[in-house]
Amino acid sequence: MYKLLILDIDGTLRDEVQGIPKSAKKAIHLCQRNYCNVVICTGRSMGTIQDDVLSLGVDGYIAGGGNYIIYHDKILYNQSFEQDLIKKVVHLLKNRNVAFSIESQKKVFMNQKAKEIFESMNQFKIKHSSTNKQFITEKIIYKNNIDEYE
Repeated sequence: MYKLLILDIDGTLRDEVQGIPKSAKKAIHLCQRNYCNVVICTGRSMGTIQDDVLSLGVDGYIAGGGNYIIYHDKILYNQSFEQDLIKKVVHLLKNRNVAFSIESQKKVFMNQKAKEIFESMNQFKIKHSSTNKQFITEKIIYKNNIDEYE
């Protein structure tokens, strides 16, 4: 029999304020010792998965909403949009003056409006957190860097 445990990150495995509970880390390692593979499944791209998650030593990742799958260090699937299509969409969105962001495997690109929305959401979460701890380091850098996208 093949055993596989699939875990989401945000709000499931990892809390934005507390991080990953020690009990979850222990449970993951216990599963692996008992021949159960553990895979992280997330909408995040690999470049935005937090370091504490990456350090867990899980067996694989299904990232980017299924666009990137790696299992035991072997890439099984890697799909992205055609660059011509992305350039057309970025051009359209810039002309519409709406908030938008683009995630690559390594970095997130966003315009000023998206930066402001994400920063506002994070400030709200910090303000309404039940603890006094600040957010554990996030890998997404919130800045107007859309013009850096190539």
